[in-house]
Amino acid sequence: VHKQLKVKLVQNQLEMASNIAFYNTDYAIVEAELRSNPQGFVANAEYLSLAQLQTPEEFCSALATITGISIPTIASSSDIRYGLLNKLAETFRDLLPSAEGLLLQFLLLLRTQYVLSNSFILISAALKGRAADSSIRFHPIGVFQNLELLVSIENLSEIVGTLLEASPAGPFLIKAGLDVESVQLESMSQQDIEILRAKAESLYLEHLLNFSLSIGGQTAQTMNDLLYFEADRMTIMLVFNLFGNENFTPEAKMEIMPRLGALYPYHQERLSQCSDMDSVRSIISEFQEYKKVLDRMSADSSLTLLDAFMFEQVDSLRDGFKSQYDFASIYCYFKLKELEMNNLVWMYEALQQNQLSEMRKYVPVI
Repeated sequence: VHKQLKVKLVQNQLEMASNIAFYNTDYAIVEAELRSNPQGFVANAEYLSLAQLQTPEEFCSALATITGISIPTIASSSDIRYGLLNKLAETFRDLLPSAEGLLLQFLLLLRTQYVLSNSFILISAALKGRAADSSIRFHPIGVFQNLELLVSIENLSEIVGTLLEASPAGPFLIKAGLDVESVQLESMSQQDIEILRAKAESLYLEHLLNFSLSIGGQTAQTMNDLLYFEADRMTIMLVFNLFGNENFTPEAKMEIMPRLGALYPYHQERLSQCSDMDSVRSIISEFQEYKKVLDRMSADSSLTLLDAFMFEQVDSLRDGFKSQYDFASIYCYFKLKELEMNNLVWMYEALQQNQLSEMRKYVPVI
C-alpha cells in the first residue's frame, strides 16, 4: 500500500501544471474567500495585547472586538470555545454555495471528521443516560440533519442504528466494528468507545488521503505530507497513552493504528512493543521532525507530548496554508483556526486562575 501511494503521488506531480489552470477556473473563488477574510487570524500583536489584560471582563471585551464573536462580558472558557467554533462553522457554511464538483466533495469530507467526533460525544452521553442533556455541546461544523432527532432518543441501539444508516460517519463506524446486531452496546466501556474512535479516525484518515491523491496535483502532494504527519502523530500518541495498559497486546495496538504515514508499517510494529518513552525515542529519533518534538519536550518540562507535537503541527499547517492552487490550503485554514481557538481558551483559563505568566505560553499560528 505504501509503495502504491508513492507511485500515485509521482503520477500526480506530473499532472500538476495542467491542474493549476483547471483549479483557477473552477475552484479559486473559495480559496479567495478564505484568504480575503478580514478577521482571518489573530495577529501576534493582538496576542500580546490580550496577554497584558488583567481581568476576565477585559479579555472577553477585547476578544469580541478582535474576532467578531458575541460572548458574555463574564464568560466561561466553554462559552469562548463554542463562540469561536460557531464563527468557524459559519465560515465553513459560507463556502459551500461557491463550491462544486471535487471541491464540494472535499469540503463535505472535511466535515465528516467533525460528524465522527459528534457521533462519539453522543454515544458516550447515551451510555451514561445523558443523550438528551441540553448542556452537551457538539462541534458545530459536524452538526448533521438527524442529530437533533438523535439527542431526543433514549434508546442506545436506536441512536447507534441511526448513526450507522443516516449520518456521513456511518461507513467509518461500521468499518471500525460498530454493529447494532453483534455488539453489546449497553455493556460497552469508555475504553471500548476509545478503541472504536481510534479505529474510525484511522479509517477516515486513510479515506481522506486516497481521495486527495485521486484529485491529483498540488492537493495530492500537500495533503499527503499533512496526513502522513497526522497519522504518525496519532500512532505515537496512542503508544504513549497505552504505557502500562496490559489490556493491549502489540497486535491490538497495531489494529487501531492508521495504515499510512512514515512510520507505517515497520516502525509501527516496533513502536507497538514499546513500554516506555526511552524505547519510543530510540525509534522515532530516526525521523528529524519527530526528534524535534521529543527534544522540545525535554527542553521544557512543562510541555506534554501533545503540546510538543502542536508546535511541529503548526509549522506544517502554516506551510500548507501558504500553498496555492490546491484544496490543502482550505484544510490547513480550519486546522489552524482550531489551534488558534486552543490558544485563546488557554489564555483565558490562565487569566481566570490568575496565572498571568501562563498567558504568554501560546503557539503562534500565523
